[in-house]
Amino acid sequence: MRAWRQHLGRADRSIANRACLKQAIRDCGQRSSSSPGYGCAISRNRRWPCGLKNGSGAKANPGKINMASGGNGGTPHVTGELFMMMTGVNMVHVPYRGDAPALIDLLGGQVQTMFGILPLLVEYIRVGKLRALAVTTATRSAALPEIPTVGEFVPGYEARLWHGVGAPKNTPNEIVDKLNKEINAGLADPSMKARLAELGAVPMPMTPAEFGKFMADETEKWGTVIRAAHIKAG
Repeated sequence: MRAWRQHLGRADRSIANRACLKQAIRDCGQRSSSSPGYGCAISRNRRWPCGLKNGSGAKANPGKINMASGGNGGTPHVTGELFMMMTGVNMVHVPYRGDAPALIDLLGGQVQTMFGILPLLVEYIRVGKLRALAVTTATRSAALPEIPTVGEFVPGYEARLWHGVGAPKNTPNEIVDKLNKEINAGLADPSMKARLAELGAVPMPMTPAEFGKFMADETEKWGTVIRAAHIKAG
């Protein structure tokens, strides 16, 4: 597990490090995962429509809308880059050293928008300190069912953060299968599912083979975005 945690930690710091992700896929036996989505949020006093529907609000102000993220090459950053690629909207990326300072400036109106992980944003949205414009998952979030998906306005758009469990590649198959069975059972527990839903997350039970393919597909998808946006690690 130590090797997996080391790979995962480096990958989480910057998804732009594609070699690290590929090494993690090669070196680890895969398990199951859970998937919280992202939300496109703005300060409660902002009226900018985030380019949804026809994109007129953002397109009318190219380069004048600041998009915060927790760091260059992180998943919130590339989530926003995918949105810009698919809509033609031009926003200025403002990287912070972590999600917390980015959120503070979003709450204070120093930046106009942020694609942030739902567990980070959901309570601020519920109490009215932030306005949620859309969620990035393929379906609406149980935590914010009244908020549309980006895909309702931008067909084919989907972005989500996922977490998984892995083990070194030489782990015996019987141990891999046992862990997979028990983890999937935990994800199916009603209390676990309810808690994940409160945070805007959805269980994703998979077989080891399915999860391995999922990781490979995600690496290719986001690699395309990274190359198109000329994102560098760091």
